[in-house]
Amino acid sequence: MSLLYVLCEGDDDERFFDRVVQPRLSYADHEVKYFQYAACPHEDVRNLLHSIEDMQANGMDAGYLFLRDYDRAPCKASRFDEIDQRYDDLVSRDRTFLVVQMIESWYVAGLKNQHDLSMLADVPSQTDDLVKKDFEDMMADEAVRTDVLQEMLKRFDVDRARYKNNSFEYFCSSVLD
Repeated sequence: MSLLYVLCEGDDDERFFDRVVQPRLSYADHEVKYFQYAACPHEDVRNLLHSIEDMQANGMDAGYLFLRDYDRAPCKASRFDEIDQRYDDLVSRDRTFLVVQMIESWYVAGLKNQHDLSMLADVPSQTDDLVKKDFEDMMADEAVRTDVLQEMLKRFDVDRARYKNNSFEYFCSSVLD
């Protein structure tokens, strides 16, 4: 059995990975465990990464993916440098994926248009620059954020999302293809 840890920032990231990515993983016999690192002490993340290294050294088929929002960083290198500094260079760059700009951009990318979901206003044709504020501005006043995200996942089209968001395309080609 393969063991895959997904280190993600929070609930929205975990929900997205669980509903969109996990069912499409190429290997059948796997277990996915989520670790929401944003609210954890950095030492907890380091300990988990050391544990995964120990499992691998002992012959276990264990690995991880590290998801991080780009958050309008000046460049990708600066975001990677921040991760290296925070976690003592334990996070491998080939296992790190930057969500440009934020996880909301991946959610929105999977919708065909605003008619897919009445709780949203116009859906942009590209979502690479979409940030949390843009997403919140798109939501109807009475809409509940979590409900909107869950409804988006019910209508999510992976091929469309790959076309509409370059970081999602990169992630899929690296992890799913």
